[in-house]
Amino acid sequence: MSKSLFHWARSLDLPRGPYQLINELAYCHSEEKGCFPSQKHLVQKTKMKRASVNTHLKTLEEAGLIRREQRKTASGKQASTLYHFPAFEALLTNEQKSAAAVSKKAEDPCPENSKTRVQKLDTIENSHKKKKRACEGSGTLKGDRHGSTGCDSSYTTLEEQAEFWEKTLLAGRYVPPSALSSSLRKLIIARGRVECDVVERL
Repeated sequence: MSKSLFHWARSLDLPRGPYQLINELAYCHSEEKGCFPSQKHLVQKTKMKRASVNTHLKTLEEAGLIRREQRKTASGKQASTLYHFPAFEALLTNEQKSAAAVSKKAEDPCPENSKTRVQKLDTIENSHKKKKRACEGSGTLKGDRHGSTGCDSSYTTLEEQAEFWEKTLLAGRYVPPSALSSSLRKLIIARGRVECDVVERL
């Protein structure tokens, strides 16, 4: 299952039938192999009739949320349908472009301010490394249930906390909703490195 695709599917505002179906498709999706559940699987998991499944699939396809690709085996027999998610793929592409633009901007600072910015980045990075080592030594470094790591006490300023959680969100790792205070959410949104919708969905 692709976590980002599954979270996207869960955020959709759809009628019950199409919503249930696209969430099952997202759950079946593999980043390596794609999504190709059989009709029998979709009927069993959604507890719908085959005709209802086909109707809802058509609704989702007309809305641009999925695209069906009919496949055949090497012998010419009908194979399971491969499902694509064009709306999600477009959203992912836009987020990647935004991240690339932010990265390029950071790598290409204004000439008159380049020295100051580099010094500031070095200072922040060194500060984070020292605080992380201190947390590891004191046993306060902890992991969340998805394997990401955070140290609540290591980031003393709101700016440092925002930078830490921005990196976590951009990496697609799990962020507990309780980890972000109201002021921290507003700061992350104001900094513009993470899409507003991503922060508000937490």
